[in-house]
Amino acid sequence: MGEAPPFSRLNQPIDAARMEAWTTTVGPMWWSHDLGDWRLIGLDSALMASGLAEEEAQLAFLRDQLASRGPRQAMVFMHMPPFETDAKDERPTTSCVPHPARRALLETCRDAGVKVIACGHLHVYRRIRYQGMGIVWAPPTAMVHFERQWRKWRRWSRPGYLVWTLDGGTIRHDLVEPRMMIAQDTSRWTDVGGTTTNMPPRPLRRHIAQPA
Repeated sequence: MGEAPPFSRLNQPIDAARMEAWTTTVGPMWWSHDLGDWRLIGLDSALMASGLAEEEAQLAFLRDQLASRGPRQAMVFMHMPPFETDAKDERPTTSCVPHPARRALLETCRDAGVKVIACGHLHVYRRIRYQGMGIVWAPPTAMVHFERQWRKWRRWSRPGYLVWTLDGGTIRHDLVEPRMMIAQDTSRWTDVGGTTTNMPPRPLRRHIAQPA
């Protein structure tokens, strides 16, 4: 549904038209669901640092849902991770929640005792602890930028998914990497188009190796 306008790299900023298309076709931009001893909360990371009124409405929703959950444990789902390696990194980014919105998100979750933030976006499986919270990145289901991952993480991601198990007040996840799931290297595609969300410009002739 777009990106926060000050941090948009694809010329697709989140706006009223895209939000209406999303809510009409898919459903709410943020949500909450109680499951046993847990309250699961979904947030739209595209709103964070957007400066739109919906950004404040979503943050108010998060605070209300955390405050009203009673004895339930809380888990938050969102697409972008809160940060990559340093929560205080103020550099502009499209890889994680931009710094202007990150502090409020993390402090709200920390102060309310959120147990886990589940995220993705970077196509790599990671687990860290931050101020008492677990932050878990889901792996990709197909596309992997092998060159970038090797430079950044010194490893490659296998495609897969996470299975979360909520058992009373405890929580765990299992990383599943099916043997028949294929990883597609997007390194060259990204080099040509700048992103995997767009097809390369046409004609394609200059991008195809010609016989000698």
